[in-house]
Amino acid sequence: MLEDYESNKDEHDLTHADEILEANRLEKRSGSDEETRRLLLNNFNHRMIHHHVFNEFNSKELLETVGFQVLAVEMQPPFNIILVAQNP
Repeated sequence: MLEDYESNKDEHDLTHADEILEANRLEKRSGSDEETRRLLLNNFNHRMIHHHVFNEFNSKELLETVGFQVLAVEMQPPFNIILVAQNP
């Protein structure tokens, strides 16, 4: 995530297009491979790629990188990450 920020990656970045297309095939999602590829390659308009996965570690790192002191991290399954932080 931080590397993407530092290298100024935006929605035009198609680095993971093939990986996402393959995952789409494995999950047998609706739509043809050709249609899915067309949408992926037009990501700037459709926003199908370039989403980050957050976990307790990279969330804490992100806050610390911008100057916050992380006081607590708690996971609330299945999807919630709770961080308590302060700006010193």
